[in-house]
Amino acid sequence: GFKTSAKNLDITEKQLQHAIAAALFDEAVKVMNKSQKLVPVGPGKTRGGDFIPGGQLKRSAIVKAPKTIKRPESNLSYNTVYALRQHEEHSSKSKYLERPILAGMNRRLKKGIEKHARAGTKINQLSDKEYG
Repeated sequence: GFKTSAKNLDITEKQLQHAIAAALFDEAVKVMNKSQKLVPVGPGKTRGGDFIPGGQLKRSAIVKAPKTIKRPESNLSYNTVYALRQHEEHSSKSKYLERPILAGMNRRLKKGIEKHARAGTKINQLSDKEYG
């Protein structure tokens, strides 16, 4: 548990909780950065004489920072009405968020926790990251 991990890092349990929250946020940002390279970007469209550039799905990405250390969570998402369908069914670029999540997350989280524990990172130092 927390006591053993905190003792091994020579920090308090509260410092460890902050480090875990910060590492989760870092990991979510890394996953989103990788996903940004995989997400499908459609061509622009003309609507009513106006040109609407492609990439709305890509620009809708957001990573939300954890708000509490008691239950740290960092949410990452694409926010368009068609994001889920594109993720599940795109002919060549489906799973653009899932693939980066599955690639080595546990190892990276462990490193991140150690990094933030040593740095003394606090949850209030984290802020949402928008991609649009």
